[in-house]
Amino acid sequence: MTKTVLSGDGVTPERSHSLQLWCVAAFLPADVKQTRFPTAKTKGFYLPTPAFTQWLRHKNRVVAKLLITPDVVLECPQAADSEKQKPSLWQPEPALQDRNYGAWCGQKLSDLPAEDLTQFLQQPDFSPSMGESLNVFQARVSDWVSGWNDCGILLARPAVIKAIAAHVLQAGSQISHRLDLDEGTVSLFTRHAGQWRVRQLGAPFTDER
Repeated sequence: MTKTVLSGDGVTPERSHSLQLWCVAAFLPADVKQTRFPTAKTKGFYLPTPAFTQWLRHKNRVVAKLLITPDVVLECPQAADSEKQKPSLWQPEPALQDRNYGAWCGQKLSDLPAEDLTQFLQQPDFSPSMGESLNVFQARVSDWVSGWNDCGILLARPAVIKAIAAHVLQAGSQISHRLDLDEGTVSLFTRHAGQWRVRQLGAPFTDER
């Protein structure tokens, strides 16, 4: 049985035995919701729901690794559960931290010079002082994806997952501005015969997944 999926080279049937990378989008820090650039110490978070816990229990049978970025924390339920996923079971993956905003960390968008903000939004090679440009951020994520050779689950901020999608679709860093990805959703990227594909993007968790 094959399923049709969207890939960088068009619509392609996916076969079994593909490598899988499940990506869970963490909730953004309060700074971001207040239109501030997050500081290095600000953490995104994910609070497991019953649907997520059941989904994770099922996926643990087929995935080899649980990865979490250093700018995200996993807040576990307090109820006793022998299969509860403790943060220590998740391996940190520093290469997939969110974009580094350098000297802009902690600042509000409205406080920045209009010219700098325009360049930031429109020029992928523009970088804040001591920070990363969109293209440099994309290259960092793409380098990691190119070396991934396993099945696993990644808990990361939405921008990172959109950068993974941009790499898979071979569409360039600015395509991420055209991708909507809600917090608390799950995406799936697969690789078969060296070809990456987008299987799903930003799907909600349900008990059936």
